[in-house]
Amino acid sequence: MAAIDKMGKMMFSTSLLDWLELHEISTQRWMDKEINLLDHELMWNKFYTNPHLGKVITESSMLSNDEKMKYVLNLFTTYSMIAVIIGMRRWGKTAFALWLAEQLHERGIKIYMIQTMIVLPEWITQITDPFEVDEHSFLIYDEASITLQAREAMSAWAKDVTALFAIAGHRGFSVCVVSQHSYLVDTNVFRLADILFFKRPSLEELEKDSKERVVDIFKEYIRLMTPKTKTEILFTDGERWYKFENPLPSFWSDAVSRSYRKLTDPEDVVVFVLKMKDQKMKRVQRELLMRGVKLEPAEIEAIIQNPKKYLADWKKSLKV
Repeated sequence: MAAIDKMGKMMFSTSLLDWLELHEISTQRWMDKEINLLDHELMWNKFYTNPHLGKVITESSMLSNDEKMKYVLNLFTTYSMIAVIIGMRRWGKTAFALWLAEQLHERGIKIYMIQTMIVLPEWITQITDPFEVDEHSFLIYDEASITLQAREAMSAWAKDVTALFAIAGHRGFSVCVVSQHSYLVDTNVFRLADILFFKRPSLEELEKDSKERVVDIFKEYIRLMTPKTKTEILFTDGERWYKFENPLPSFWSDAVSRSYRKLTDPEDVVVFVLKMKDQKMKRVQRELLMRGVKLEPAEIEAIIQNPKKYLADWKKSLKV
């Protein structure tokens, strides 16, 4: 396997071995911190067999947290990127996506997010259709396991979305897809991805075997560098692997982390339906079901046609 050094030159196995020997002290320092002493010899053998693995891990440990964050942010401010964030539930995926969005907003990039029922800063434009995204912007597609379900990959809507991602570079915008599990995201999204982020993948993610998922190619890297705390995240663009800590966005709250919370207030249901009134009926019903609300098409149409009457009728039903 070849790698790229800091001067942009190709490095093959022999030169990678030279690099490891040159940075033996730094590699050992990482090993002392992360690996059981009894496994050091085994780990050195692993690195000599796959020197690129040893190099990227050592390099990540040598760089400061700020240097690694700066590198990642520079990618999004310089290029159009498609990124996928994978991790277990309640492990900080949304927090990282919004922190990234806040950093890009401060650098003059317009931010979009697929519609949620949470209150977000005014500079985040919530939309229901990804085709509404402007050029030179950043789109968060949170909980992709719901909105980009692999089992619906052949639907016209899913095809349109992946087609949009395919031309993102020409349109000049970046996309960040957030999911709990890579197997729940449409394969085409992974084929188009430039960057992967990992927030402690599930055990099933690392144990399930498949040659079709890019995650499986990198299992050894992920196992050795997997984040151990909710503030850590693992980044890769295929060559570099950086594990770093990211702070929470300035506006973070527990409510923000539950963007797919159950809707119990009829007024919230009305607001949600009105936001999605331009979408196909089946999609509106599915999104409502994911939030604990089951409505027939006629009921949804009634809300769209006269939301005030719907709420008034609901209040009357409580008095009966």
